[in-house]
Amino acid sequence: MIILMDAKGIADIVVGVVLIAAIMGIALLIFRKKLIWLLFGIEMAGGAACYFLGMYFSAIVFLAFFIVTAVLAGSINVGEVRSYLANPVTIQAKEAQAKSVKDMDRAKLNKSITQAVKWLADNRVGAIITFERGVSLEKYMASGTMLNAPVTPELIETVFFEGTRLHDGAMIIRGNTIIAASVFFPTTTKTLVGKYGARHRAALGISEITDSVTIVVSEETGRISVAYSGVLEPIKYDEFEKVFQTFMLTPSGTSSEPLFSKGK
Repeated sequence: MIILMDAKGIADIVVGVVLIAAIMGIALLIFRKKLIWLLFGIEMAGGAACYFLGMYFSAIVFLAFFIVTAVLAGSINVGEVRSYLANPVTIQAKEAQAKSVKDMDRAKLNKSITQAVKWLADNRVGAIITFERGVSLEKYMASGTMLNAPVTPELIETVFFEGTRLHDGAMIIRGNTIIAASVFFPTTTKTLVGKYGARHRAALGISEITDSVTIVVSEETGRISVAYSGVLEPIKYDEFEKVFQTFMLTPSGTSSEPLFSKGK
């Protein structure tokens, strides 16, 4: 049997195909993991709407896409469905495991940084350590030396030990990796009350233009300070680990004033 289509029928098909292509493109960009269920709903609703509006060819196109989507979904997800039916807690267990690993990495970072900073303070070794957060520090790294090394107390202590080629400038840490050392930041233009060196001015400067957290250890006094969100404040030696952890868990843009404990 040959089905003859008039201009309206052809237009219906074209409209249906274009509409579905646009919907799938938008859904792919926005919904990603929920895409398959979104497409099912759109195709059912679109087909029904076209049918009741008399756009029968478009309704057929929606139905065809619904069938194709169902077949693809079945072939792609059958393994996942079987795994989940065999062990319903698999997905939750994987999520919990990922969170546990992340927590362990954060705890390890806190311990390593605390050990290194306290050694630097005890030995009065000047240092400036900047932690990248939401705002990239990539453009500042060009002024230093790329390391891409794991964070360890021994490496931090060695880099900042006076006499090494990288001890001047800042160290940049991204996640659990020391990305670069001997990096130079633009210094603050603020008038600072008291005696502050180049490290403190650079730490404050980078905190004014990014959401980074920067630790500064004074070479003269061993005092530990943190620069964040345009504020530079000293931190008590015994409270460093707790305050540092709080900073790293604080969302970007949050005021730093309640987080500081003054003095050493």
